[in-house]
Amino acid sequence: MTTYLWFNAVAYAVFAIWCTLRPEQTSTFLGLRPEGAKGMSEFIAVYGGIEAGLAAFFAIAAVKPALHAPAVLMAACVYVGLVAFRSIVLVRSDFAIGTASYAYTFELVMAVIAIALLLRAR
Repeated sequence: MTTYLWFNAVAYAVFAIWCTLRPEQTSTFLGLRPEGAKGMSEFIAVYGGIEAGLAAFFAIAAVKPALHAPAVLMAACVYVGLVAFRSIVLVRSDFAIGTASYAYTFELVMAVIAIALLLRAR
């Protein structure tokens, strides 16, 4: 579980930094078009902020064994939710989601790993 939590912490930290330092590049990759300074501010605050918060959460959980299972449970809930809703988008768009397929694949793999870790810990 520790490796999985550290991997999440690093992945979210990298994404937070990318969203903050290169918001135009990140938003284009994600298929978003923030309008003006207000839109870009919101993109950086929401995407960068949430990603940074998740990175901190997973790093803290990685060093506190009592938080391992709850953190993996939270990851499973987040990833399963993302996969479920991206699956709806996949079907509605006739599987034309472009670079979002990378996020979908990552989230699916992370959901499967989280569920496997939780089942193994039972």
